[in-house]
Amino acid sequence: WTQETGIGMSVPACTSASNLAPTCSSEGITRVEFNWDYNGAHGACTSAQVRLLYPEGPANSRMAYGVINGKLYIAQGSQLGTGGRYFDPATISWSSIANAPAGVTAPASAVANGRLYSFETATYEYDPSTDTWATRAAPPMDFTWGQAATVSNMIYVFKGTSAYQYDPSQDLWFPKDNPPTNHGNWPAVAEAGVIIYVIGGSVPPSTTVDAYNPATNM
Repeated sequence: WTQETGIGMSVPACTSASNLAPTCSSEGITRVEFNWDYNGAHGACTSAQVRLLYPEGPANSRMAYGVINGKLYIAQGSQLGTGGRYFDPATISWSSIANAPAGVTAPASAVANGRLYSFETATYEYDPSTDTWATRAAPPMDFTWGQAATVSNMIYVFKGTSAYQYDPSQDLWFPKDNPPTNHGNWPAVAEAGVIIYVIGGSVPPSTTVDAYNPATNM
């Protein structure tokens, strides 16, 4: 682990552009989201504006999410329950996907090998090629309010002072070197090349930016 330049306010204000969880303020209304983009090369956070189209229905927040084959998949979470859907930018439309085996509150999530993974006290895997869910090996700890990133199809999940690697091919968990900072709940986590940045967090609030190299486990 190495410590990068900190941010000027407690997160969740600083969130990576690739780590946006879409929400909507009212049914069927397009919302403009203002988020933060952490630039590791410059060691600073810069503002980013993202505009998305939303389907009719309840607000979507704290869900599992990820991009697979150019489509944004969202599932589970505080308002979707066991439901899910995907957004196709080519047609500017949303479509439903199969229900998950169970609902979760605020999962860590990531994409590996073309599949979406959701982590809390259980691990759920969604395969869009067959529109099916599977329950995989349970995490070694509760990852509610955690965050995750993928490097070389290995998933790294972070919460508080803990870090674990999940290998989807073997369906196995491995403890990794813990971050030097307590990032609490829902830090921003983003992969840039082969480095994973864990940024800020809440409960307790943090403004620290830690960089992790999976190749060296440091």
